[in-house]
Formats: sequence, C-alpha cells, structure tokens
Amino acid sequence: MKRISLLAMSLIATASFAQTTLWDGDKVNGQLWVDGSPEIVANPETDGINPSATCIKFNMTNKQKMIKIPFQDWIKPSMNGSMRVSLMIKKPKASNVHIELSSLTNVKPEQYRNIAAWYGDEGKWQKVVFDLTPQGNLDNPGIIAIEAQTDEVTEAQDVYIDNVQIEPATLVNGKPLSEIADGSLTGNIKLSGAWMKGDCQSITDTWTAYNYDDFAALKAKLSATATSVDLRGSVLKDAYNPFGEVNSNIIVYTDTYFAGDNVVTNGTAGKLSLNADHAFDAPEGFTAKEVAMYRPVYNGYSMLCLPFALTADEIGAEALATYKGVSGETDKTVTFTTADKVEANTPMLVSSTNPLNDLTFGEKAIVATPASLATGEFTGTYAPQSAAGLWGIGANNEFQKGGSEATIQAFGAYLNLPEAAAVKMNVTSGISDLTLSENAPLNVYTISGVKVSGVRTKADLGTLVKGIYIINNKKVIVK
Repeated sequence: MKRISLLAMSLIATASFAQTTLWDGDKVNGQLWVDGSPEIVANPETDGINPSATCIKFNMTNKQKMIKIPFQDWIKPSMNGSMRVSLMIKKPKASNVHIELSSLTNVKPEQYRNIAAWYGDEGKWQKVVFDLTPQGNLDNPGIIAIEAQTDEVTEAQDVYIDNVQIEPATLVNGKPLSEIADGSLTGNIKLSGAWMKGDCQSITDTWTAYNYDDFAALKAKLSATATSVDLRGSVLKDAYNPFGEVNSNIIVYTDTYFAGDNVVTNGTAGKLSLNADHAFDAPEGFTAKEVAMYRPVYNGYSMLCLPFALTADEIGAEALATYKGVSGETDKTVTFTTADKVEANTPMLVSSTNPLNDLTFGEKAIVATPASLATGEFTGTYAPQSAAGLWGIGANNEFQKGGSEATIQAFGAYLNLPEAAAVKMNVTSGISDLTLSENAPLNVYTISGVKVSGVRTKADLGTLVKGIYIINNKKVIVK
C-alpha cells in the first residue's frame, strides 16, 4: 500500500502521565496511508480549540470514509496503562466517528479495538475521545483506521483530522485510579493524567452504548476525611464536582474552569459552601466570591475558628474576643479581649443575642490552613472531634469540661486545660482609661478612623457624643 511520508522532525518522548502523540503534522515525523487520498494542508480554523498550523484533509464520499495512520514501525507506542485514544476532527455533519485500533502486523481478531464516539459540533473542531474499557487495553497499538462517518454520506465533504494521541493514564497520587480501594482516600489528594466523563459505542457484532465517568469513580474512592482534590495539570473533559456528596467541604483546585461550589480556578472560587459537620482543610489560599456556611452561633457565647477574617457586624454579634491568657492554679480564670476584627484561622469567642445556624458572607480571602490552629491553650478545629476532657461553653453559658460523649463541630474551638477543677471566663473590653493633664494636646478619631475636629484638650471631651473613640492611639469610651 502506498504511503505518504511527512517531513522528519524530532518526537518528544512522553512519560506515562503525559499525552503520547501518535500523529501531529506540526511536530512529528510519520506516514499516512493513501486510503481516502489524505493530504497535509493549512489548518482552516486556528482560532478555536485546535491552533495547529497544519492538519490532515481528505475528501469523504460514501465509498471512501476512512483514512489510516501507521505508527508501530516508527514510534512504537505504549498505552502506558491508559484506556483512551483521542483525536481532533472538523467536518460539516454531526455523526458517529469510528476508529479501529490494531497492531501493524500479524493481526488477530482479538487485537482489534472498534470504538465509536459522537461528533456533534458541526463545522467546528471537536476533540473526540474513544474509551477502550469494554474491549480491553491494547498495550502496543500499531495502526489506527479513522472512519469519519458511520452513516450514509449523501454528498462529498471535506474532513479535517489532527492531534491523534493516547490520553495519559488516570492517576491518584501517582497510582492508577483502578488500583485505589473504595473509601480509602483521605486528606489532600493530587490527581494527574486524563480525567474525563463521556460515552462511547463498543462495536463488535453489534453496537453497545456505555458511559465512563472518572469523577464518579473517584468519589467512590474518597473517605469523609478527604478535604481537597487537586486537578491542576490534568487533562480534563466534561469535568464536574460530585465530591461534596462525600464531604461537602472538599475543595477542588483546577486551572480549567468548570461550574460548581468549592471549585477554585486560578485562585478564585465562585461560591464556597462549608458545613460544620464535615472536615475542612485548604492547602492553598484563594478568593471566594461568596461563602455560605452551616455553623451554629448560639444565644450567649460561642467559640468559632474560621478560614477567613471576621468582624462582629458580619454575623450580627455583640462582640468578638480573642484569647489573652489563663491564670490560677486549681481553679482557673481564662481572659479574652474584645476585638473589632479577628484574623483567619484564629480561635475566637463570639457574644451574640442573635442565634444563627446559617452564615452568609460576600467576598472573602480564604487563608491556607496552618499546621496548628492554637493560640496558647485555646485551639480551633476544622474537623468534628471528641470533646472528652476539653473545655467548652455549656448550656448555661459557662465553661464546662466535656464528658465521654461530648463532641466539637468543625469551625469550633476548645480550651485544653486538663488539670483545671473549674474554669471562669473573664472578657475585657480592651478600652483604656484616659489619664491626661487638663491642657495635654489630643488627637481624636472615631472608631472608623475619621478625625474629630474641635477637640484639642481634655476639657473639650465633654463636647463628644457618647461612644468609643481612639484618643492618642488608645481606645477610650466616652460616657
């Protein structure tokens, strides 16, 4: 059979986690068989998903729908554990595209792989993926026959084909997805290779439709303590996030946008949804345009720890307070100091007469989770855990030690004071008394930072409206 040789160029070696190119007229030496009268032409549409300079073109008729590309005698490819081959195709009509994959010589019936997939983007380049799973892997393919249309061709049409390649194997932390036990994955998970969802037709004597979905398969491998999935650098097709059904706090990092809660694309998430009944960990910070959180704030005192900064106004609280210290021997007094704002990943005390279960916020900077959420003896937690032996706020709004059945929700906090017989709480306002001579000069600002004019000495303080001010760099209450 006559062959057309292409200009010889170097082929970049590919590892098991990278795409293996079987044919690309821009970069790779190779051959085309004359079936279909193929020729190498300039790409007629470089501004879409296929920017290649050149591609294959052939004129398809009802008698000639196929081209063939051999590669076993020059590239000697291996599937490297992959089950998928893909190609780019552009043609006028939507239809099934069929490939036949086999070895180049001594072909036996069991060495053929016949798979069809749908091309639906009429007149545009589309990446079509062929999944070999129902027919089993072919370790060393040697020739691919590409039938551009399986139904009737009513009139001749030009077909363009490019970028025939083996998609990289689907790996989890460097291990094939198929080798991961169900429910075994915990913590932060790194994915590589090709992650895809789609459908194909397995063609033997009859056509059998089947679906493949790597994202659903991965969901089955996750435990409730899995906290993030990193898809960056992977090859994606029809990606989505089903992992919230296992842990609603799971964060998905990706460099290719797809819709869904908790999906961070290039450092930004549209919506972050958090639930105190599940574990949370952000290995990298990002911006969330919106945050929705289920985390009860009680009437009286609550102890919180959040992955973003918080002010009292944002949750309608009377005050926020941070841990100052503990004093006493057998009986201990724990002191908290009120704060206008509490930074991310800092355990806090919240005083509120407005009980809430659902908290909503606008844009927030989510800060990466540190190794420790402790401030002295006061510690935050981002996972539900036992509270046995730990001190928390009881129903009477006083500290009490947790019994054997006590638990703490995620985004909460506790005191670790195992030797304390009793704990009392002391919350200080952080407001100082003002000690000044009558004629000492004053710099007076409102709590929001606006300078107050006309108040120059202590004698002028009587003109101020009651409230909190910053006077000579100290917070002062005027009664």
